[in-house]
Amino acid sequence: MKIFAHSYSPGQLIVEMVAQAMEGKLDGNFVKGDTPFYKGTHYTLEGAAPFSALLSDVHYKEDAFISFESSDTRFVHLSFIITDLEISFKINNTVKNIDNWTYNMYINDVALANDYTVKKGSNIFSIGIFVEKTALKAAFEKKGMGDLQAEDIFDETKNTLIRTDRISNESLEIINNFRKIPYNSPFFDLHFKSVVNRLFYRYLLELDINKIVIGKVTKEDFENILKSKVQLYDNLEGGFPGIDSLSSNIAMSASKYKKLFFKITGTTPASYFNRNKLHRGKELLESRQFTINEVVNQLNYCSTSYFAKCFKESYGLFPKEYQKLLL
Repeated sequence: MKIFAHSYSPGQLIVEMVAQAMEGKLDGNFVKGDTPFYKGTHYTLEGAAPFSALLSDVHYKEDAFISFESSDTRFVHLSFIITDLEISFKINNTVKNIDNWTYNMYINDVALANDYTVKKGSNIFSIGIFVEKTALKAAFEKKGMGDLQAEDIFDETKNTLIRTDRISNESLEIINNFRKIPYNSPFFDLHFKSVVNRLFYRYLLELDINKIVIGKVTKEDFENILKSKVQLYDNLEGGFPGIDSLSSNIAMSASKYKKLFFKITGTTPASYFNRNKLHRGKELLESRQFTINEVVNQLNYCSTSYFAKCFKESYGLFPKEYQKLLL
């Protein structure tokens, strides 16, 4: 397994860090590489306070371990990830899959280790935005979250910012439209600045107090919730296992488990399970290989009408209406 180790310190250019870590050729704000381990392009936006950004568009020819560490703790990292395979986080030397990372988002404090593995053959497109905590704090206050709340959120003795989420449809559309711009476009820099600003302000529009983790989250806590998410995601074709079963599997009390799961994911275990079950149903319909009844049976929904009701509430259309759009 190839190791790509990124290490950032205050005052350093991100593009130089990436070029060194990825063993790529530096060309202005681009880093281009074609090695036995990967082929891809990186691009950076720097010096545009209150944030910097890193674009990664990489095909991995071999299994790879990517690590990021920073001694500059002023930033929160918002990462928008599109990939055709799974990404596995490595915590305390243990590799854990979170779920299918297609169209997903990851938010973390740069003070936390950010290590993950990718499988051979993976294609990963990501845009990482590094936002100054002071800018986020100001945004919270403008949204009426209150000075005391903002102080608690950014008190490092009380708090670790971390969150896994699904990219919103609006943000995904922004990214997909941007991906049509060729790297050799004379206006690529302007397009990238635009997409970074739009993604950042889209995030602010969607921001609410449930998006923020309040309270210290240890690496052990985070790893345990990852294990639980894996269990839920791997059993979407069955029924919801129940809080007692989920908590006992990670040797945690039911009350602590519920609080910790919500703290890290911003949702309840049942909501996480049901949302992903419904998303799996939508993917099965999109494959055009299954009828609605077959999807209902495969995912063990109690009835076709209940599946249709949930589908309509989430996607604005009944399954039959959605199928017609796919023709």
